[in-house]
Amino acid sequence: MEIALFRILQEAVNNIAKHAEAKHGRIEIHFKDSSVEARITDDGRGFDPVSSHITWQTFGLLGIEERVLILGGTLRINSQEGRGTQIHLEVPVPIFPQSPMP
Repeated sequence: MEIALFRILQEAVNNIAKHAEAKHGRIEIHFKDSSVEARITDDGRGFDPVSSHITWQTFGLLGIEERVLILGGTLRINSQEGRGTQIHLEVPVPIFPQSPMP
């Protein structure tokens, strides 16, 4: 799970560097009791996320989406041309049974 989350964040940062023409990018990670939540935002050129899934492939968003789904999580991508992009994901944290203390 940790490696998958790292790769998701890595791809998002690569997208900002390669495509966004952004001045600022931000990553927020929140660890909750039962999930991990991440938000990646930039103030770049943005894109129309609905118009074409080809854009998703070009920007590596399809890989991000697949990794999030494999982890059983949810993904939202909001972007508008000229207004930047926001990626929000949340994945459940596996809960392992606690063994009784001796």
